[in-house]
Amino acid sequence: MRARLNIHSWIIFLMIFISGNTVSQTVTRHDPDQFLFPGFSTCKVAMKVGEDLTLMMNYNIVTEKMVFLQNGEVYEVVDYRNVDTIYLNQMKFVPAGDVFYRVAIEFPETLYIQYRGKIPPPEKPAAYGGTSKVSSSTVINTLVGEPGEAFIMDTNNDLIVERENRYWMDIDGEMSDFENSRQFLRILPEHSSEMRSYIKNIKPDFESDDDVINLVNHYNTLLEG
Repeated sequence: MRARLNIHSWIIFLMIFISGNTVSQTVTRHDPDQFLFPGFSTCKVAMKVGEDLTLMMNYNIVTEKMVFLQNGEVYEVVDYRNVDTIYLNQMKFVPAGDVFYRVAIEFPETLYIQYRGKIPPPEKPAAYGGTSKVSSSTVINTLVGEPGEAFIMDTNNDLIVERENRYWMDIDGEMSDFENSRQFLRILPEHSSEMRSYIKNIKPDFESDDDVINLVNHYNTLLEG
C-alpha cells in the first residue's frame, strides 16, 4: 500500500532518476479521477538551488500535491522548499505553502488557479432500500502524506472526485481569492462598470478555467487601455 522514503533518500532517488531518458512523453494510467491530467507527462522542475530536474509528473487535486511516476508507481512529494517552478503540459505551477498554484496570467494583474478536488462520503445500502453516508477517512488516509516524506499512493480505489477551482489574484503584493463575479468585482473595483457589462453579456462560468482567464484578460486590457 505505502512505501515510505525519507526526504534524503528521495533527493538521491531523484538524482538517479533524472539521469535516464528525458525525451518528452506522456504515460496514461487507469487511475481514479484524482489527477488534474489524464496522463503523466515529462516536465521540467526548476529548482531554487542546484540543477533543474526532469520528471514524469501529474497533479493530485485531492491532496493538492505534485506527484511523479517511477516503475509504474506514483510517488507524492511533500517537501517543496527547494522547488521554484514546475512546467507541466505547457502550464506553469509555483509552490504556495504546501500546495501548488497554476500561474494562468502573469501581468499586469496575475491570476493563479488552485485546482482542488474533494471525495464525497461513499454510500452504503441502508434499510428499506435507501442509502446512507459512511466515513471516507480510510480512503483519504491512502492519499495523505506526512511532512518531509514521499510515499507510494494506492491509486486502485474506485474514487469519485468532485472537482472545484479556486482563483487567486496578487493585488499589491497580497493574495485575494474569488469564486464568483461578486467577489471578483470586490477585489478589483477599478473599471467596475465595464466589467459588470462584460459579465452580464458573457455570463462567465466560474468553474471554467477558460472563462475566468478570459475575464481577467479583459480586465487587464482595460488597465492597459
